[in-house]
Amino acid sequence: MKVKLVSEKRFDTLFPGSDHMLLELIPYTHIGGYSHGHSSNGRFFYHDDIVKTQNTLKALERAEDPKTATNEFYKAQRDRTWAIISTLRKYETWAEHAADREVVKSESRVAQRWEADSATLDTSMRISRLSSPTRMLRATRP
Repeated sequence: MKVKLVSEKRFDTLFPGSDHMLLELIPYTHIGGYSHGHSSNGRFFYHDDIVKTQNTLKALERAEDPKTATNEFYKAQRDRTWAIISTLRKYETWAEHAADREVVKSESRVAQRWEADSATLDTSMRISRLSSPTRMLRATRP
């Protein structure tokens, strides 16, 4: 498994008593430890991000106005997380389209090579027909 990845399903086991709302404040990935680069439906979080967010929330509980400080942190962190996720989706879309563009370019190059090879083959066939020994003999016979 990738170092320190926590699946959403294992959150309760690894962090007993923690609120699931905490996960909405942390950026995640859909690629887990055993996925070999393939996306899944589950969400995976870095362990250190969870611990850091928990520690921040505990520190905010000791602030002068814990409710306001916590609400501001929730809002700022949620906005940050959604900005990261939406940017990630744009990059994923770009990467998918880039792969499609590469396929089109590759097919275009193959077609161009095929046309060039066909033209070369046609030209060489015409030359070989004209210079074949049988044709030369036929041309010299009355």
